[in-house]
Amino acid sequence: MALDDIPIWLPLLLFLPLLLLMKKKMDDRSQNKCLPPSPPILPIIGNLHQLGELPHQSLCQLSKQYGPVMLLKLGGIPTVIISSAEAAREALKVHDLDCCSRPTFASSRRILSNYGAIAFAPYGDYWKEMRKSSVLELFSVKRVQSNQFIREEEVDLLVNSICHSSSSATPIDLSKKLSAFTANVSSRMAFGNFCGSDLDIERFREVVHEIEAMLGSFNPSEYFPFMGWIMDKFSRRFQRKKQEHEGIIDLLLRKEREQIKSGDARFTKQNIKAVLMVLFVGTVDSVTTTMIWAMTELAKNPRGISYAKLANLPPIVGLYSSFVPPLVYAVLGSSRDLAVGPVSIASLILGSMLRQEVSPNKDPLLFLQLAFSSTFFAGLFQASLGLLRLGFIIDFLSKATLIGFMAGVAITVSLQQLKSLLGITNFTKQMGLVPVLSSVFHNRKEWSWQTIVMGFCFLVLLLVFS
Repeated sequence: MALDDIPIWLPLLLFLPLLLLMKKKMDDRSQNKCLPPSPPILPIIGNLHQLGELPHQSLCQLSKQYGPVMLLKLGGIPTVIISSAEAAREALKVHDLDCCSRPTFASSRRILSNYGAIAFAPYGDYWKEMRKSSVLELFSVKRVQSNQFIREEEVDLLVNSICHSSSSATPIDLSKKLSAFTANVSSRMAFGNFCGSDLDIERFREVVHEIEAMLGSFNPSEYFPFMGWIMDKFSRRFQRKKQEHEGIIDLLLRKEREQIKSGDARFTKQNIKAVLMVLFVGTVDSVTTTMIWAMTELAKNPRGISYAKLANLPPIVGLYSSFVPPLVYAVLGSSRDLAVGPVSIASLILGSMLRQEVSPNKDPLLFLQLAFSSTFFAGLFQASLGLLRLGFIIDFLSKATLIGFMAGVAITVSLQQLKSLLGITNFTKQMGLVPVLSSVFHNRKEWSWQTIVMGFCFLVLLLVFS
C-alpha cells in the first residue's frame, strides 16, 4: 500500500487525540499552582497502587512524606487527603459550605433515587427542606416521647423471646433478634404495625446488608470511566437487588397508603423511597451492630463479673460497673492515673460484711439494696475526701505497709476462690486464713474432682496466654 493511497483524514484523526491530550496537560499545569503536594501518579490507575491492603496505614505513611494535606488521584478521581486536626478544622469549620456535600457516585445515585435521601443529598434547598422535615417530624423530643411505649413493648417482647429460648436450651441468634427488634420499632413508628406481619425479616436483613455493601464497595466504572464498564459488576449486582429493594419499600408505602389517605404530596415517590431506605438502613443495621458489639465487649470483661461474684451480687451488676464508672469519670475525673470502678478487696469486704447480716440466697433483693446503699455512701465519703483535698493522707503510709496490704489482699481473694475451685457448697462466711482453711478441710467430702480439674486447666490457660 503506497503512502499516496492513505486518506488525508486518517492522520488528522490520529492527531486530534494528541491535541486533546496536550490541552489537558496544559490545563492541569495551569491549575496545579494551588494544588497540594502529590505522590508520583501512574497512568490510568493514578495512586490506587499506593493504598495497599491497609489504606489508613498507607495514607499515614504518605502524609509523613508529603504533609498533612496531599492530593491523590484514585483512578480518574482527584482526592484531597487531610490527616491533621488543624487542617480538618480549617476544611470542615471555616470552609464548611465548600466541603459539606458528599462526592457524587453512580452507586449512591442509583440506589438512593438520584440522591433523594438526606444522608447523600448535596447541600442546597432540597437538603435544607429534608433536614427541617426530619428534625421537626421524626427526631423531635415530642415525637420520641410519643413513641416511647413502642420501644418499651418491643423491648419486653425481645426479653421474653430471649428468656423463652434460654429456658428451652435453644441457641440464640442475637443478630437476628436484634435486627427484628429494630426493624419492628422502625416499622411501628413509621406505619403503626409490625414489620414482620407482611415482611420476611431474613429477606429484609439481606437487602439491608446488600445495600450497605454496594454503597461501600469498589466500583471500577467510577475510577476508570473509559474502561470501567468492562469489569463493572456493580450494575449487574444492582439490577439483581433493585427489585427486592423496590418491593420492600413499595410494601411499606402500601401500608402507609392503606392507613392514611393524604392530599397533595410534598415529595415524590422516589424521594420517599430514598428517605425510607436510608432511615431503615441507618436504624436497623447501625443500631443492631452497636448493640451486638456493646454486649460482646461487656461479655468479654470477666473482671467486672468476677468482682460482682466476690460481692455475691448478680453478674449484671459487674457489667454495669465496667462501663458506668468510666462514663462518670470522663466528666468528673481529674487524673487519668486514678483507678476507676470496683476493686477486688472492696468487693470482697462488701460481700462478707453484708453476708453476716443478710443471706444473698434467702433475701436477694434486700441484699442488693444494702449493697447499693453501702456503695453509694462509700462513694460519697470518697468524694468528700476529694473535695477536701485529703489525698495527702496516703503519704503517711510507708511502702512496706502498702506492699503488705496488697499481698494480704491477694491472699484473701485467692482463699475465697477455693470455694469455687474445689466445688464446696457449705463454705465459711469469714475471711480469715484459719477459718477458711479449716472450712476447706472440714468439707473435703464435698470436693469435686471434675471441678478441680477444670479449674486448674483454666488457670494454666490463663497463665499461658497472659
